[in-house]
Order: sequence, then C-alpha cells, then structure tokens
Amino acid sequence: MTRHSASHQEQQLQQLLDQAEQLRLSGNYRQGSMLAGQAAELAKTHNLPLLEAQARQLLAAQLIRLGQYQTAVTAFSQAITLWSHCHVEDRLAETLTQQAFAYMELGLYEEAMQGLAQSMEIARRLDDTYLLFWAQNRIGIVHEQLGNFDKSIAFLLRALSLSERLGAEERFCILNNLASTSATHARHLWNEHQQNSELFTDAVNQGLVHARRALQLAQEASHPYRQAISLANYAMLGVFNGDLAHARMLLDQSTALAAQHGYQALVHDAEVIQARAHLYSGDTALAVAHFEQLLPALIEHAERPVLLNIYHEISEAYETMQQPLKALEYYKHYHQLEREQRSVIANTRAQFMTDMTELSEIRLNAERAHLEAELERLRMQESEAEKQALLRTIDELARQANEDELTGLKNRRFASYDLRQRLQQLQSEPGTACLALLDLDWFKQINDQHGHPVGDQVLRQVAQTISRQLNEHSLLARFGGEEFVLLTDLSLPAMQTLCEQIRVSLGSQRFGSGRAAIQVTLSIGVTDLRQDDTPLSVLERADKALYSAKASGRNQVASG
Repeated sequence: MTRHSASHQEQQLQQLLDQAEQLRLSGNYRQGSMLAGQAAELAKTHNLPLLEAQARQLLAAQLIRLGQYQTAVTAFSQAITLWSHCHVEDRLAETLTQQAFAYMELGLYEEAMQGLAQSMEIARRLDDTYLLFWAQNRIGIVHEQLGNFDKSIAFLLRALSLSERLGAEERFCILNNLASTSATHARHLWNEHQQNSELFTDAVNQGLVHARRALQLAQEASHPYRQAISLANYAMLGVFNGDLAHARMLLDQSTALAAQHGYQALVHDAEVIQARAHLYSGDTALAVAHFEQLLPALIEHAERPVLLNIYHEISEAYETMQQPLKALEYYKHYHQLEREQRSVIANTRAQFMTDMTELSEIRLNAERAHLEAELERLRMQESEAEKQALLRTIDELARQANEDELTGLKNRRFASYDLRQRLQQLQSEPGTACLALLDLDWFKQINDQHGHPVGDQVLRQVAQTISRQLNEHSLLARFGGEEFVLLTDLSLPAMQTLCEQIRVSLGSQRFGSGRAAIQVTLSIGVTDLRQDDTPLSVLERADKALYSAKASGRNQVASG
C-alpha cells in the first residue's frame, strides 16, 4: 500500500469513527455500534492499529449501553492491547476505566478494581484531571455495588469536585451516579428497617438534589439515554420520599424513552422500580404480582443481579403476607440463582482469560512477523548494524512475550501455551498433570496500607519463595495481579500436598523490608488435567476451587 492510499484509508476511517461518535453522543447506540464495528474491521484489514483501538473502544462503550456487557469486555480488551502496544497511556487509562463498568455489570468486581487501580496510577502519573475523574467515579460505583456506601460517596464526591473543570457529560454522569448510589443506600436502609432513621432521610434528600440536577442536564442535552436513566433514579428517590404519583409519572416517561430507543436494560429497571413502589407504599400483594409478571422477561435476558434481589424481595414479601411455603419457594430460587451466578462468573472469568491469551498471541506474532520481514529487507541491503539491532529487538520481543516483567516468572500467555501442550500430551499419552490457581489473600490491603512499591516487592518475594519449592518439570507463572498459576506433572494427591506445603511455608514468613514486614497467606484452587479437558474447562474447575477456598475463610487449599 502506498503512503497516499494509506492516508486516504485513514481519512475514510476517521470519518466513519466521527459518525459513530456523533451517534453515541446523540444516544443512538445501535447504529453507532454498527459503524464502530465496521471501522474496527477496516482498520484491522489495513493494519492501522491506532484507529483500530479507537474503533474498538468506541464499539465497546456503546455495547455497554445496549446491555451487551460480555461482548463489550472483549472489545475493550482488544482496545487495551492495542493502546498498550502503541504506548498511548491516556487512552489506555480511559479504556481500562470504561471496561471496569462492564466488568462490574457482570459481577466481576475484582477485575473491575484491578483495571481501575491501573487507570488511577496512570492518571496520577500524567496529572490528568479527566482520567482521575473517571477512575474515581468508577471506583465509587464499585464500592456501591459491594455495599460500601461511605467509601462510594467519598469517591463520587471527589469526582464531583473534579467535574467542575470538565464538561457537561462528566457533570451529568457523576450527578446521576450520586443519585443512583443514594437510592441504593436508601433501599438498603429500608430493607434493614431503618426507614425512620436520620441516615435514611439524609440519603433520600441528598439523592433528590443530585437527581434533579442530573435530569436537568440530560434534558438540556436532549439525550434520550441520560433522560431515561435519570428519570428512573429520580423516581426511585421519589418513592422513598413518599411522592408516589410523581414517581409513577417519571417512571412512565423513563419506560417510554427506553423502549423507543432500544435501551432494554433501562426498561427492566423502570419496571422493577414500579414494583418496588407498590412494595414500599405497603401494597405488598400488588408488588408481588408485579414482580412475578416481570420474572419471565428478566430470566430470558439473564439480568441475574436484578433477579437475585427480586427473588429475595418476593421471598420476604410472602413472609410478610404469612405465606411461608411461597416464601420458601422463592428463597430456594434465590440460592439456586446465587450458585448459578457464581458459576457464570467463574465461566466468564475463565473465558476472558482464554480470549486475552489468544489476543496477546495474535498481536505478538504479528509484531514478530513485521520485525522479521524488516530483518529480511535489511539482509538484502546488507546493513549489518541495523541487522544486529533488529535481531536484538526480536530476541527481546520473544522474552517479553513470555515473561512477567515484575516477577521474572513466565506470564499468563506462556502458562496458557504450556497448559495446551500438557493437555495434548495427556490425550496422546496417559499420565498425570495438575493445575493450581494461587491467590494472595487481602492483597489490596497491602497496597492500600503500604503502597504499591511494597506490594510489588511482596509479589517478587512470594514468587521467589514458591519457585524454590518446585522441580524442573513444574511451571509457575504470574496469571495477573496477585494471582499465580502452577502446572505440574504430579497426581492430584501429590499436588494437594505440594500446595499445602507452599501455603504453610508462605504463612510462616514475613515479606517486604524494614518496617513493612508483612505476613502473607494464600488461597489455592487445585484440579487435575483430564483427557477430555479443554484449557477453559481446567481453568473453570480451578477457579471454582479457588472461590471455595476463599469462601471458606481463605488461607487454605481446595480441590475441584
């Protein structure tokens, strides 16, 4: 491709991206996501990584608004890989923050917080108000979902202060999130029978102030999505304030806007609030009837977090109505769905691990191919100095492709490759092999209390301590964050014994240096490799076992 034709392609793609962005700003997410997807594929075809990253980020941002969270996470991951590869730090931080929202909607709060921590670190290093605003905003929302309302409000208010230096979109977002968090806090207090407390009254009153200001901004922008979501939040707070007639009018407006523009998740949200309005006004029977009418649609669209809350609310409502058998029925539904949700989260997490490994491998292979082609060109020109420099670059790329920079261990990409190799060998020649996921307990507290440099030092020392206990046939790799993966040719009982030795050894030592002498514990999930396994099925079992170890009190080994 000539430079002139490349420039022409870039101009066409930029025009397509500009159109997609305008559609996003106007709330036309369906059409906007289609154009962004087309732009991403064209950019990939013409080897324009910066434009491809921009397109995939824009695509993912609109998929979120359409409720397609898992697809959005994948698109964000593709953009993150490209921004990182091209060393565009501000866009990398922005994309990590946006991806955190999709992770949160899928219930993957640890992944959300990991991305936000990375984004916050970049934002502080760049001293970028815009990036700091979005990182603090999203951290506040994650804390809300985890029920940490004081922390949530603190982060959101910091973001509100930063929004004074930004635009109307950021101002709306933070006001709407403050309104939503206040409504969630009020609902939590109501469910705890604290609706007569000063804390409840303050949450509702403060939320109403934020909701009115958010709605005003949405109306000034003539933005249908923002209007629909702010109307719903305003209505929920109105219900708690006792203004039911006004709340129902607001909900009707929200539902109409959401249905008109295809915001299915917002349609469900408004209908759930309608049912809760009956519940909180004392009409329990009508609330239950409304909830039960909504259940088929919610089940069909896999709105599990919403559905979990509804099952719980219906169960308690039937208890209030003195119908214990119906209450028990929905209580069982609640716990069954909770188990399914844990399984879905484990499956989703494992799938994302596989997707990211494949994506990383594709990108690294493409870069290596490009460098090798350049080497061949230099060979033709007989430029020895350039050839040697490029050979060193290729060797360094191969090292980086397989090594974790912080710990010096192999990385997730290499571990995934090794897992595939072990499975292939097992299918052709029966033997034994096992995999374990090792996760440091409460590692976030180490970073919070001692700082990230100490946290990094702990990770390096832990990696060295574990490595010393392994033989030459074992592979220890850093899988991401504070999680490691261990692959061995041991039987399951022998692997359990080894992991228990590692756990005890780690718990008996102190890490860090000087005053930061820190005790570290490990939760470990172990599974054996089987002939009919895929990498995904192995990781899923190990992740479930790790979850079991965490849920049972941490600092232990569980098998799956």
